[in-house]
Amino acid sequence: MVDYAELREAYREAEKAIREVEVVAKKVPVPALNEMRYAGYHAIAVNLAESAEAREEEARKTVAHCRRAYFDAHSMLLLLLYTEVQNIRKALGKHLHFFPEIIGAAYVDKKEAVLNARKFIERLHSVKGDKQRWEARNEIYQACKPHVDACRAYIDAYETVREELSAKVEAAKRAEKHWLIGILLTILGILVAIAIAVA
Repeated sequence: MVDYAELREAYREAEKAIREVEVVAKKVPVPALNEMRYAGYHAIAVNLAESAEAREEEARKTVAHCRRAYFDAHSMLLLLLYTEVQNIRKALGKHLHFFPEIIGAAYVDKKEAVLNARKFIERLHSVKGDKQRWEARNEIYQACKPHVDACRAYIDAYETVREELSAKVEAAKRAEKHWLIGILLTILGILVAIAIAVA
């Protein structure tokens, strides 16, 4: 017997994931949309199938395509958010240490979760090369979501303390600049003293 509630829920989850990508990326995730197109084809076939067995098979295919769409959308979202995390880290550069100073112990958990996201992305790339494993991604369709949430939490934490972090970075840059000017003036003073002594 076809579980129409499961079909509806699988479609709803996939559609929500696709909308999330649209908001973040400002573009549609084409692989996920293709999976939804296939899901639509099979959803129509559920109602046109002549036997209960054929209807169940079409329903199974519909759910599988919706779950692949969900996975594809979240994997794209994960890559986008992870890239944003890396951009934050790169922008802070040698001043990255201020971030954990400001947000405290929570930083360790966020950093660990982002490292796990990176490892997941690496595994994801290896799976894409294996057609059979890639086709079975509907079986692990929710695997991306915790990593998406982890990257989003890191970004949200950064956004929350951005002003304070920027102020600390600017103060550190001014201090470095003053230190460098002090060193240069000291060297210049020594050179002037040597020149006066020699003359």
